[in-house]
Amino acid sequence: MTTWRNIKRAAVGSKLVSGPSISTWANPAEVELMVYERLVGLHVTNDEVYRDYREKMTPILVECGGGFGYDFKISEVLKSQTDNEINRVFTIYFPDEEAMQQFFSAQSYRAIRAKFFDSSVASTTLIAEYNRDT
Repeated sequence: MTTWRNIKRAAVGSKLVSGPSISTWANPAEVELMVYERLVGLHVTNDEVYRDYREKMTPILVECGGGFGYDFKISEVLKSQTDNEINRVFTIYFPDEEAMQQFFSAQSYRAIRAKFFDSSVASTTLIAEYNRDT
């Protein structure tokens, strides 16, 4: 199995995908990509500041080979396993768990988080973490 860690640029049909490692062109039939993904719920209390957080942190996320898959603003939670309020749900993915750890521990990310995230989000709920085929 080929993971994002093993492919930097691979032609998949007519789609070009990127990742953090070596450069190569690959036969689409030979490329099976996996990502490490988190499903997260937030209680966002300031949409404007949270939007600034996303704008500032996204280039760092992309540089680490990551991105957002889905992003929802929600108005009602029907069932929950936490007391945290949730009004935003999204997926965030990385090439692997190591890349995720590097992203969240990067000083540049931590500075942005301290300035924007901490003042705009009341609580974070990690709903799930998993490896997913792309």
